[in-house]
Amino acid sequence: MKKTRASYLFWAAVVAALVLPWAAGAGGTHDQIGLAQNPSSQPTTQDNSQRNDQNDVKTFTGTISKSNGNYVLEESTVGGTYGLDDQKTASNYEGKKVVVTGTYDSDSKTIHVQKIEE
Repeated sequence: MKKTRASYLFWAAVVAALVLPWAAGAGGTHDQIGLAQNPSSQPTTQDNSQRNDQNDVKTFTGTISKSNGNYVLEESTVGGTYGLDDQKTASNYEGKKVVVTGTYDSDSKTIHVQKIEE
């Protein structure tokens, strides 16, 4: 009788050990599927990037010049040279001291221009 009860308890423990992790995993999978089916519940990467860009808007003061065929800003404050992503607008200010408003991309050393003013 003791062997039967011990055997029963052993198999009950084995079944519980197999079923409980599966049941817990199914709940997690269900939650993940729910998020995937409702993409509007989380902001997109583009939304986050736009917010970061808006928060990082800065002004840069310097002179617009041409370097290797591209217009750049030679900043007077720090003494650095930065590429400008709006070449058409920058061409109107060649040789002039300006204030450029935009966001700085440190990877490409480029200012994403929002506006240029004298």
